[in-house]
Amino acid sequence: MTHPIDSSSPYMPFLYDLPTNSVGRLTPSTMMRSLGARALRWQLEKKPFIAVYSGSRTGKSPNHMAVAKELGQSIENVEGVAVTGGTSPGLMGAVLNECSRQVCFIPKLFASRTGAGVAIEDVHAHAVNHVVPDFWERKTAMTLIADAGFIVLPGGYGSLDEAFESLIFAARTNRRVTFVNPNGYWDSTLSLFSSFAKQGLMPPEYLNCISSAPDASTAVEGLLQHQQANAKNTLTPQKKAIATTSLRNFFETNPQKLPNAIFSFIGKAPRIGLIASGNIGKEEADFNLSQRTYRSRFVDNTTMIARQFVKAGAALVLMGDRRGLRARMAQAALEAGGKVIWLQRNPTRLPLNIRRLNEQEMQIDVPRYFERARLFATIVQGQCIIAGGIHTANEALSHVTRNQTGHGDYCDVVPHCRDMGRPRMVAHAYDPHLDDNGLRLWEPLAKQVWHCANEGFINKKDLGLLLFHRRAESITGNVMSGLGHQPDFLVELSKMGKQRSPSSTPVPCAPKPTLG
Repeated sequence: MTHPIDSSSPYMPFLYDLPTNSVGRLTPSTMMRSLGARALRWQLEKKPFIAVYSGSRTGKSPNHMAVAKELGQSIENVEGVAVTGGTSPGLMGAVLNECSRQVCFIPKLFASRTGAGVAIEDVHAHAVNHVVPDFWERKTAMTLIADAGFIVLPGGYGSLDEAFESLIFAARTNRRVTFVNPNGYWDSTLSLFSSFAKQGLMPPEYLNCISSAPDASTAVEGLLQHQQANAKNTLTPQKKAIATTSLRNFFETNPQKLPNAIFSFIGKAPRIGLIASGNIGKEEADFNLSQRTYRSRFVDNTTMIARQFVKAGAALVLMGDRRGLRARMAQAALEAGGKVIWLQRNPTRLPLNIRRLNEQEMQIDVPRYFERARLFATIVQGQCIIAGGIHTANEALSHVTRNQTGHGDYCDVVPHCRDMGRPRMVAHAYDPHLDDNGLRLWEPLAKQVWHCANEGFINKKDLGLLLFHRRAESITGNVMSGLGHQPDFLVELSKMGKQRSPSSTPVPCAPKPTLG
């Protein structure tokens, strides 16, 4: 069903309401038609759509603002369309001031007069403004239609989160993420990508989708050249599946189902989320004796972390399938008598499917990748980042950004949670030595975050949202001590509507799966 665009209405159709084609998948073309005549005309005229990520602050250096203005002028010179998050402050506003073609995806919270951030009336009138439910939907929409690629200006947590997520999509669609890197602003992030590839935690071909440019005009030129070189490799027409029923709608109509299922499974145990890789990196055969020793010690310590959480009375929440480091940690928790909740993406597009695997494990299937990350952020009360590549870093940064802004996940489903203040959950990263040379996996990310703060794109108080630990022994206590100072979203969700008691019918258990 196509929804007409009413420019006089304060709200445009949500992303969930966009029309789908006959096989039920959202495509760039169907999105353009829903966005309206101007966006569709720009597509038919083959204007390059370029997604721009940048800080909502101006930064301490005047050079940052000059780079943002140059980027806006460069996009305008090539008759491009700037695809943005729609906020006017900071560097993003400087980009939009120079562009006459804009598609802005604005989170519903920011489009409200009572919401934090910029009101929709303040967004540039000549832009195609489209309201989406939340930050996750905004990222999905931007990555879907930015056919010419992505440009990252200096920014903070949010820019890093968007850049990392876009890279995951870019690697699958022959697009490129270009970091505008004045004075080496993104050097640490670029070295982090190299480290991921060297450690076997990220496919090496992902590096082909990453580039840096000293100035904005070079960045735009490089994206267009890359687009022309890969003109035959167009975006797949069935790019992104849309669930028949979104988790948001599911929560609104069945608010007690998820809390009751989880509480009946783990009782009042704290829920600790572990973000870990589905592999353990390079094969040990590629290592020398010293590197094997470090790797063995690292795996032993991570399984010890899982056992320590179980000993502290916590249940573990893991995203992904049972592979690699996740499997090792889950096995250690189960052997210690703990309980594990798995969040897995299920292509059957079920709105929510909860099933018990055995007496100690529960699996929740969700229809889309980003909804899995959002559900993870909703369930957990504390979180720890263990090890991984681009996916692990993206998931961690998504949660840090959500806690930095105080918005996100399903706050609008339980509005008073936002009024109470969303939890500023600290992410604890385990970052030991990985070789004799003192290599630490997350050290480049720590340097980048510190540099962003020094440049004025991250509040110094927000540096405490992402902490790095060299010793495994220090993680459990720090994570557990941070609990109890924030509203529990699942408890608040269970209070909505008519109270329902947990089902007295036992959930059948499947044979215990082999973890490996």
